Amino acid sequence: MNSVNKLYFKPSTYEQKKIAELVEKQKVEIKGIVMAVNEKKYDGCIVCRRKKCDMHNEGTREWIVNSFLLADASGKVWCSKFGEKSEPLEIGDELVVRGSVRSYRDTMQVVVYSLETLESFKVKKVKELIGKAELMNEEILVRLLDEYGVKWEEIESCVEQESKGIWRLKR
Repeated sequence: MNSVNKLYFKPSTYEQKKIAELVEKQKVEIKGIVMAVNEKKYDGCIVCRRKKCDMHNEGTREWIVNSFLLADASGKVWCSKFGEKSEPLEIGDELVVRGSVRSYRDTMQVVVYSLETLESFKVKKVKELIGKAELMNEEILVRLLDEYGVKWEEIESCVEQESKGIWRLKR
C-alpha cells in the first residue's frame, strides 16, 4: 500500500485595506474598479515560472500575466495575476482582489492569488439602462442583453416582471 504525503496549510488571512494603506509584504484584500487592463505571454520554467531557470531543467511552457490597474477612493495600484489562462477583465469591472503586496521596479504592486468580480461593467450598464427606461419590453431587454453580451442569469436577481412581457428593476 502506498502512503500518500498530505500537505496541510493554515488558512491565509487577508487584511481588508484601502489602496492608500498598502504596505509591502502584507497579505491584503482590496476592493476597487478596474481602470486599465494588460495581458502578456511569456515562456517560462514549468516549475517556477522564471524566464531563465538553471535550477529545474524540466522544460518551459507558456505563462500568462494579467495586469490591471485597480482604483478605489484612496488611490490606485497595479495588480498582476500569473496563470495558465486569461482573466476576462474589462475596464469598469468592480473586483475584490486578494494577494500579497510587493515592490516591482520601485513601484508597489499586488501579486494576486484570487480575484472575484463583484459586478462587471457590462452588467452595470444594462441595469442602468433598464432603470432609466423604468419599464422595458421583453424583446428590447433581450436585444440589450445580446448587444452587451450579458447573460440573463447575470441580471435575473435584480429585475422583475411588471406584467406579461414588461420588465423593470426590482425596487
